[in-house]
Amino acid sequence: MTEIPLENLEQFYTEQLNEVYMKPKKFLKRFVERLEKYIVDLKSAVDKMRERKENIELDEQSIRYVDRFYTKVKENLDIITVPENPTAEEVYNLIDEIKRLFINMNELGRKNIPRFAKEFQLELKEIDFITRKISEHYMRIDTFIRKKYEEPKEAENLVKQFPKLANTVERIINTKSTVDNFNQDVDNLEHELEGLEQQIIDIENNELFQKQAELEKKLFNLRIEFDNKLKFRKALKKLKKKVENSGSTRGITSEMVKKYISDPYSAITSESGNHPNLTEFLIQLRYMLESGSLNLKSDAKQKLLENIDQIVSKEVLKPIIKEYKEIQVQLEEINRNPQQQTLNERLSELKGLYSIKTQELEHLKADANHKTTEYRHLLEKLKNDRDEIQEKIKQYVNQDIEIRITLKF
Repeated sequence: MTEIPLENLEQFYTEQLNEVYMKPKKFLKRFVERLEKYIVDLKSAVDKMRERKENIELDEQSIRYVDRFYTKVKENLDIITVPENPTAEEVYNLIDEIKRLFINMNELGRKNIPRFAKEFQLELKEIDFITRKISEHYMRIDTFIRKKYEEPKEAENLVKQFPKLANTVERIINTKSTVDNFNQDVDNLEHELEGLEQQIIDIENNELFQKQAELEKKLFNLRIEFDNKLKFRKALKKLKKKVENSGSTRGITSEMVKKYISDPYSAITSESGNHPNLTEFLIQLRYMLESGSLNLKSDAKQKLLENIDQIVSKEVLKPIIKEYKEIQVQLEEINRNPQQQTLNERLSELKGLYSIKTQELEHLKADANHKTTEYRHLLEKLKNDRDEIQEKIKQYVNQDIEIRITLKF
């Protein structure tokens, strides 16, 4: 097996093509050489018009028409490029250029020739004769390619895939560079987040913050203990319907019932330590239960009466409320401390920045993952395309090769 660097592949393969398909390529070149001769003859015939114009008398208007026709046709002829070692594709491109030339010549002739046809009969006949010869000849070329040059044509077309292979290599290199940059950015951002997290921890480990966290935890536990002492919320739902249907009942309004249903904790702790409003409310509720104006099942009614007795007579909420308010005072003192205020502001700033950077990191990781997937797909594509080209080279020119591809990262 021969190893061929990718950058030398086209030259190697072209040499093999010229050797393996020497005979049909020789015939194709001869066809093109004959076509080139006809094009030279056409240029000469057009030049004769320009030369003859100097030897005959023409009015100014006819001269303008002759010059326009000559100049435009010559411009179209000059852009026709005849390949030196033609491939089927290059020949078809040449034929297309000639067809465009003839279309333009017909359009120019229609507009200009009637103005000077009599004076240039011989030259125009020669031009017409040569264009017919060219048309007949490129039709013979087309027949030859279709019938006797099909396999060489397919073999030549393989060359088109070589730049695509090189382009995939370039994309792999660029994508790998992008992946590396993304990964580096991810690492940098993760380190930055670690630094922010440590700053947040350092602030939260401050003595004032530790005290604040401890007090807030106590408040949380008091809230749970407080909630466990309240057993009357279910009964309040029935009371709410009763009040809404009949208006206030024994001084109990809908607003009073709602506040003890939605947020009894805030409603009760906002009162003084003896919670007089709650006591009055529960006394009225007890009266309604004992008088039967609020229907409850006997078990539920008994439990509710016991709960009311614990709150009103035994004052089970009083120590909780007292401790709650004492803790609130301590928290307010901490929050008024200038050092704590500064730390609070810095902590808020750091947490906001940490949140922004975390989102940025998530997007960056997503981009890195996307590019990494793209990179892997390109590597797979490179392998598959290289294998396909190697197989076709074996098929067309009977050369067992390995294309050497160097990825320079």
